[in-house]
Amino acid sequence: MSIRIDRAIIPSGLIRSGRTYSLCLEDNGLYVIHTGPAGNNVRTSNILEKSLVSAVHKRVEKKVQAGETRLDNEPLKTLVEDKHSRLIEWRDFNEVEIKKNHSACLLKIKTLRGWKGTFCFPLDFEAVLEAFVRDINQGRGIVIS
Repeated sequence: MSIRIDRAIIPSGLIRSGRTYSLCLEDNGLYVIHTGPAGNNVRTSNILEKSLVSAVHKRVEKKVQAGETRLDNEPLKTLVEDKHSRLIEWRDFNEVEIKKNHSACLLKIKTLRGWKGTFCFPLDFEAVLEAFVRDINQGRGIVIS
């Protein structure tokens, strides 16, 4: 099977910081691999603020690129052992759905073991996510016509 979607973002909340993931669909399930932090959308009002935010975003981008490079060079079975990464086997899926709001497409995944993830993507990513969910459901043995 082997399908990969990079830059799946779980935004920051009140307690936890945002994280960037790569979602790798393989024959045994979905690998959710943490590739780095996620930058926040920040409004800036002057040139100094813009340059500070830009510098932070460049550091975040370097970390995510390094994480994605590891995906190209190391086996998923090794990477899944890293903190914040996991393998969701086919039998562990409970719900997979796509939601759309005013600013993003959301891929929501719930497992039977209680793990929940809501990944954010750009609005123009909806068709890619629909195909991805179709492939997940096919792996789970669910056929939706």
